[in-house]
Amino acid sequence: MICQVPLQPFPALPSSALGAQPSFEQCGLSTLSHIDPYVVTDAGDLQLTFGKARPVRVTSQLSLLLSAESPAKDCTEYILQQGSTDAALTFMLKMPQPGMYKVLVSYSNSNSDDNVCGAVIVAVHCRCESSKVRSDKDAVWLSALV
Repeated sequence: MICQVPLQPFPALPSSALGAQPSFEQCGLSTLSHIDPYVVTDAGDLQLTFGKARPVRVTSQLSLLLSAESPAKDCTEYILQQGSTDAALTFMLKMPQPGMYKVLVSYSNSNSDDNVCGAVIVAVHCRCESSKVRSDKDAVWLSALV
């Protein structure tokens, strides 16, 4: 097999850094939409859904991993917690350009004053063509919600 497109290396992350920490299930969370913590998409949009057994507080961060030598580019304005029901948390991602992204979802019990009790890291390889990807001007979908 001959590959016609340039290969992109996996992101530089510590071993076993992808996926959920052991406290993930202890906080009542589960993966619903993507069991594998490495996701490949040919579109600029992605929806991640996590199940929850009880109320939790979450924060999220989206970073574009440029290279091992340079710092990641913060793209948090392109991730939105779309909805939360009694049973699920849904995040909408809009990748602004092709590349390797890191999604960090930090969580803690909603009835606890503790800081973050854990996190789940998902690597997203966005392979969409540049003509299909959003520019910074297309972040309007977020500003309209605020």
